[in-house]
Amino acid sequence: MGRQRTINDTAFWRSPLLAGTTQEDKATMLYLLTSPFSNIVGVYQIVPRIAAAEMGWTSEQLVQVLDRLADLNLIAFDEKSGWVWVKIWWEHHSAKMATAPSLRASTCEQIKQIVPAWRDAYVADFVPRVPTAKGWRDEVHAAFQEFAYEVATPCPHPVDTGPANTNYKNNFTDNTNTGRAAGATDAGQDAIAALEFPSLAGPELAALQTLIVQMPQSIRQDVLDEIEGKRRAGRLKGALALCGHFRQDPAAFVLTDGKAVQRERSSRRQAAQREADFGAQLDRALLTMSDEELQRHQVGLPRSFVEKVSARRHRLRHASAQEKLAGA
Repeated sequence: MGRQRTINDTAFWRSPLLAGTTQEDKATMLYLLTSPFSNIVGVYQIVPRIAAAEMGWTSEQLVQVLDRLADLNLIAFDEKSGWVWVKIWWEHHSAKMATAPSLRASTCEQIKQIVPAWRDAYVADFVPRVPTAKGWRDEVHAAFQEFAYEVATPCPHPVDTGPANTNYKNNFTDNTNTGRAAGATDAGQDAIAALEFPSLAGPELAALQTLIVQMPQSIRQDVLDEIEGKRRAGRLKGALALCGHFRQDPAAFVLTDGKAVQRERSSRRQAAQREADFGAQLDRALLTMSDEELQRHQVGLPRSFVEKVSARRHRLRHASAQEKLAGA
């Protein structure tokens, strides 16, 4: 049976935090609260192209709305890495359920994986929401003592108070494979850049980047996928230890938990190709379409979208004119 997402509908549609927001804002917030990318704690990574496709938008449209929601302090969003923190998550999901015995280990693990720049504020907001019965709050507090410098005292909700309301948009170091691994040569860095790495903390990720290039090239991505698959399944004891184990006997490596990760990457690439093809078709249409035709197509569309299309058309025409001048 698939997972279910049940949110507090009254608190959503009558929320003072959402008063004055646009229909696009509300639709995006509803998506983030129920997204297939989401996890137990409401801080997770999305692939904007896929998320936009699921909403029937382009990635540019979605990112524009996400930025607006971040400015309203309803979320925090980092476009480069795709991390999003839904700051009103616990207004619509149950902290009590998330800390129940069957989910507590997964909840703690997912919170520990939150990027450092957000984690302290997140814990300070989360802990007061945990029920005090059976010592749950003390147990959760103790689990994150190493992260939370100061955990807020219980406060009324749904209105957030304290550090959790700080806008952390685009305010942390990206942990993807864009940076140079310590000690990596240019050739090694090129090999690293071609890989997709698991969602790990900075030091562990850097060490994994150094270790993975010592493995046969044919299984590097498979090993990384297996590590990420085990992390998502909650069965990852240590990424470096697991990678070291596969390195000792590459011939014995078998992809199991990483199969879903591979399928997801394949879906992302297909979606990216479809988006690129659609973008190329749109650009050709914008270049050849007359002003009158464009105006007819824009009737009834949101003003922000019309302005964006017009700006894109202007850039395309300018670039085309520059190419003609250069070729003359």
